[in-house]
Amino acid sequence: MRRRYILVLLGCALSCACSRLQQVRSEDKNDMRTINHPNGMSVRYDGDKFSVRQIDNGFEFLDSNAAYVRSPSSVEVKLEPGSEPSGQWPKTKDVDGHRVHYRIEMKPGGSSGDAYTLIGWTNCSASHYLSIRQKVEAETAEAADFSSAWALLGATTCPR
Repeated sequence: MRRRYILVLLGCALSCACSRLQQVRSEDKNDMRTINHPNGMSVRYDGDKFSVRQIDNGFEFLDSNAAYVRSPSSVEVKLEPGSEPSGQWPKTKDVDGHRVHYRIEMKPGGSSGDAYTLIGWTNCSASHYLSIRQKVEAETAEAADFSSAWALLGATTCPR
């Protein structure tokens, strides 16, 4: 009888340890990819998290769960001609060595909350800048999550 208890306890301990090891392995396993645009810019991104579509001057990154949500979020990263875009840029943020000038626009929304759009840019060269745009729905401005835009901009390399 005592031997059975020991075997059951040992089995439970091994099961828990294997489960935790499998969880750690799946968390560490990212499908990191680099995509290059004909204009020379490149972006390193997690292929498990995003699907990518090439657009004029850049890429559109769509959340991989977009088919399962009513208002999927997408991020556009583009290489634009000029030294900077026109408009008001009241905020700045440092993202992986990039000084990003940005604003957040709000439009009243429906049942998912208001629509918040992050629009930003950072210098790329004397003749080009990188632009980002991400629209999300949230109940408040503080709840709007623009982490995907910041991460993708930080992982973008300007042409050489």
